[in-house]
Amino acid sequence: MDTSVKKLINMGPLEDYFIYYDLRNQVFYEVKQGMNYSAIAAPIAVFSLQRLSKLLNQTFGDVSSPFNLLFFILMSLFLIFGTILLAKSTRRKMKTDRFRKVRLTKANIKTLRRKSRWTVLVEVFCFLMILFSIYRYFTYSDFLFLMMYMLGIFSLVYIVYEFQMKTRKRLFKELMETLQDDSRGKEGEM
Repeated sequence: MDTSVKKLINMGPLEDYFIYYDLRNQVFYEVKQGMNYSAIAAPIAVFSLQRLSKLLNQTFGDVSSPFNLLFFILMSLFLIFGTILLAKSTRRKMKTDRFRKVRLTKANIKTLRRKSRWTVLVEVFCFLMILFSIYRYFTYSDFLFLMMYMLGIFSLVYIVYEFQMKTRKRLFKELMETLQDDSRGKEGEM
């Protein structure tokens, strides 16, 4: 299959497949979803982060110093650029030989569009979690809130980079207009 990974837009999940749109060829592709390990990893991560934050709080105690803000800014920049590099490398390693061309129906496109709205809600939730964690970290100097901040930054940057929301929104708008034009043409023929 001749497709560039850079030109693929992740349109979201549909049934057991992820749907990608190739901007160059203007074709939809589907790829089978892998196992989602987040259900297994989440409880382990929460338990580990609680223990780690407790240890850091006992070790460092109150971290309200001028270096705290500098550390916070540098860590934020590292997280943002590190997440973008991780997303880029994941995308480069994506195997496009498993992709199959698929023809989506109007109902499928509407389902994808509806699911994409949930992605926007997840973005808003991550942003609010970031703001809350910043406030709580600087107010109480608790490392658990710093870790929540790191998780929120990682999630938000990855979602924004992977799903390319502006391009995706424009594509959904064009697809819905095309579908409406097609349905008007069919009504005129009858």
